Amino acid sequence: MIKGPAGFPEISSAANGVHSLSPVAETSLALLQTACRAVAHEFKLRSGRALPTNNRKGLHARSRFVGHYDGQDRWLQRTYVRRSQWQIRYRAIPGTRRIH
Repeated sequence: MIKGPAGFPEISSAANGVHSLSPVAETSLALLQTACRAVAHEFKLRSGRALPTNNRKGLHARSRFVGHYDGQDRWLQRTYVRRSQWQIRYRAIPGTRRIH
């Protein structure tokens, strides 16, 4: 989850649905979540606003909400930006220009 030099660490995590497999792992996960919450910032975005995030330098999450499915619910759009497509060329869908 954390790699790179001490002065410039990179972190990646997909914590949704993550379950620890041992007591040590459970403690480690709890410590990571506590550390993240201690430095977290909350942003309330208005309609039409975006908050670009470098997934290698920070973690992000959404707050909970109840959907009403009335056309007024918030809508999450994603885009992924890469410096180079070369490292993921093997993920191209044959016959298309799409990479998954």
